[in-house]
Amino acid sequence: KWNDIQAFAPLHMMKVEFRLDEDTFIKYIKDIEKEVSNEASSFHNNDNVGEILKHHTEFFKSNNLLAKVEKCLENLQRLSKTFTEKMPEDVGLQESYARHKDHWDIVLARVDSLFGQLQQIPEQWRTYEEKFSQMVRWMDNIDESLARMFKGISSPADFEVEKEKFQGICQDVEMRREDMKWLVQQLDQ
Repeated sequence: KWNDIQAFAPLHMMKVEFRLDEDTFIKYIKDIEKEVSNEASSFHNNDNVGEILKHHTEFFKSNNLLAKVEKCLENLQRLSKTFTEKMPEDVGLQESYARHKDHWDIVLARVDSLFGQLQQIPEQWRTYEEKFSQMVRWMDNIDESLARMFKGISSPADFEVEKEKFQGICQDVEMRREDMKWLVQQLDQ
């Protein structure tokens, strides 16, 4: 009987080590899910995206949390595989590992998705500001052209030249109308 107990001791130690790593893994996952939830809430409440992005980067990059989770997951995989090799009829650890791996994949996808959304907003603002600047320059060109036409042009030839320039500027009114619609739509979002 003593020999049976001694034979099971290493397996029991593997289970204990697995459960310890599992508890650590679950704690890390809860911390990550809480952070992602807080960031998503801030994002949907239209808080400062730059601050959210900065906080996101600090949380996930500076404390190497993702690497710690990956290390825990590797340990869980190693222990479950070794345990299953020694006791093929007991697949409990293997099933636990598979559940945790699937859960981690889902959490990681949420983290990546949120990070993508946070990075996209500043890019959208840059595009908006660029189109807005183009619209302002176009409108300034129209104002300048009108001012030159009505400033008192001395000859009919000069008037024709200015009229041609003005008509050239006004030819892309339809495109500018579409740009204006786009600008309004972006602000509405």
